[in-house]
Amino acid sequence: MTTIAAIQGNGFAVLGFDSRISGEGGRLYVLPKNSPKVVKNGSYLLGAAGDLRAINLFSTIVLPEPTEKMNAIDLDRFVTNQIVPTIKNWFEENSYGKDGEQQSELIVCVRGVVYELSENYDCARDANGIYGVGSGSAYAVGALHAMVEKNITVEEAKDCVKEALRIAMKLDSGTGLPVYVVVQYDNE
Repeated sequence: MTTIAAIQGNGFAVLGFDSRISGEGGRLYVLPKNSPKVVKNGSYLLGAAGDLRAINLFSTIVLPEPTEKMNAIDLDRFVTNQIVPTIKNWFEENSYGKDGEQQSELIVCVRGVVYELSENYDCARDANGIYGVGSGSAYAVGALHAMVEKNITVEEAKDCVKEALRIAMKLDSGTGLPVYVVVQYDNE
C-alpha cells in the first residue's frame, strides 16, 4: 500500500513517503520519481495512501489559497470549511468516492501545518505533531514517537522521518524504496 509519515515542527512540516504500490494478487510496483505519493499543488502538499486514484486527482485539483493573515484557528476553520469540501467535491465530480466517503487516507499540508483526513473526510491535527497514513503508518508513527523531541529542527525532523520509513519498510511489505522527503515552511 503506502506509508506517509509527517512531523509538524515549529514553523514547518516534514513529510516523508515511500514509492511502493501493491496491485491485485500481491504484485508490487515502484512509482517513478515524477509520480510521487505526495504532490505539491499551489501552496499545498497533498498526500494519499490507499487508492492511487486519489493522488492522481490531487495533482489536478484547484484549491482556494489561504489569506496572508490567518492565525492557527482561522487556518483550521479554512481547512475544515473550504479545503475539505473542495477535495470531497473534486473526488466525487471525478467518479472517486460517493456518499461522502472515498477509499484513501489523506494528508493535507498548508502553511507548514499538517492535517490528516480519513476516508469519510474527518479532519484532525495531532497534539504531538506526529502523523502517518497507510499500511506501514503504525510502525512509522511509533518510531517517530520514540525519536521526536520538543523543539526539533528541520534537519532532525528529516532524519527522523527517513528512519521511521526505514522501520516501516522492515515491518510492512507494502512500504518500499525509494523514499522521498519534502519540507514546507509556514511562510510558503
